[in-house]
Amino acid sequence: MSDYRQFVLDNGLRVMLRRTPTETLAGRVRVHCGALRDPEGKHGLVHLLEHALIYAGTRSLTPQQSTALVNGSRNMPVATYSDSMQFGFQSFPEDVADILNVYADMIFHPRFDADAIDAERKRVVREIGETREELRMDDKKYEELLMRNYPQRISSHRVRVSGDVDVVRSTSVEELRQLHAHYFNATNADIVLVGSLPENIEELLRTHFGDKPAGALHQYAWPSIEPLDNATGFRVAAPYLTNRENPDESNTHVKIGFIAPSYTAAEAPAFIVLNQILGGRGGRLQDSLSQVHGLAYFAKSFHNPMPSAQYCEIEARVADRTKKEAVDLVFDITERLRTEDVSQEELAAARSISRLSFALQLECNQMSVHALELKLDYYELSVAHLLASVQRVTPADVRAVAHKYLPRGGDGNYVLMVREPAEN
Repeated sequence: MSDYRQFVLDNGLRVMLRRTPTETLAGRVRVHCGALRDPEGKHGLVHLLEHALIYAGTRSLTPQQSTALVNGSRNMPVATYSDSMQFGFQSFPEDVADILNVYADMIFHPRFDADAIDAERKRVVREIGETREELRMDDKKYEELLMRNYPQRISSHRVRVSGDVDVVRSTSVEELRQLHAHYFNATNADIVLVGSLPENIEELLRTHFGDKPAGALHQYAWPSIEPLDNATGFRVAAPYLTNRENPDESNTHVKIGFIAPSYTAAEAPAFIVLNQILGGRGGRLQDSLSQVHGLAYFAKSFHNPMPSAQYCEIEARVADRTKKEAVDLVFDITERLRTEDVSQEELAAARSISRLSFALQLECNQMSVHALELKLDYYELSVAHLLASVQRVTPADVRAVAHKYLPRGGDGNYVLMVREPAEN
């Protein structure tokens, strides 16, 4: 992907632009201040700050006006993640100047209206309650076991991102101002725009963002993860899975999680191909558990290669009476991949599907924004690099990453969760 322009404004704000032959464009402003920047014992401060920036007014907008803009007809989603706060949008070219103006004001010139912030506290408290309600305790246990050596990566960080109710209720406006002053500077931000960009887009960016204060970069550096050194497993009673009319056909959900390489690892292309062979469309899980043995209609693997995640999961839904047979088959599949070379035909098909998935990203403005952010964060990493690297993967490469990462039966390197109809 060479059809982009990258530059840095005088105040340190990093910019990436890519023109595509579309009628619309997508963009995102990131500030590298996420929930991991919450002060100790103050989980929820960044989340409340997000609401204050959006809904508590700016130097030129009242709280009512800023709320109307974000909640109105324009697609302007804002969210807080572990490592950043993200201000996204999709629009027609003629609306870009207004959106950039609004976001520049929200991000760098918040009003911090006390009454509006008090109203947002109540909304954030309700959001925390709903998040905790939606997160099953068994999923939380599974994720904590999977990431037990790296607790900051737990996928259920939604709870941490949302925060603690007491913190949200007690945080002062001054604490929000101090947090904002420390992290919200142009040097600690970037913006990516993809699509039908106005001819004067660089002038617009300099007009709306060029005068923002410079500062320090606080981008979070995610360390790599090593595979687990032992196996853990647990069972969860799920009465809703019981087929009361025909108990022998009651379902069980099996999930096996394990550590996997991120996009930034040299092994990533080989593992991407391996994951397709293992659990992609037409992969070995689907072929064996579904087509050959008829144990499951649904059997797949999912690889999350983001540096903030770095895991893979095998999932299958099987009849409760065949769950042991299904798990044994899964481990038989992974063991063969760990010890035997895949055929050239299977490899070629997996490489082709993997390359297609990356190529499709570049044909969608929103996905292309994400791809450019990866390159912005990790320099040489790009979709073009992954496309080329996937094509060079060999059977020996696949076997090597399978041997290192795929779960082994017995005392292997995984977390097994079995959600079954009733306690057995």
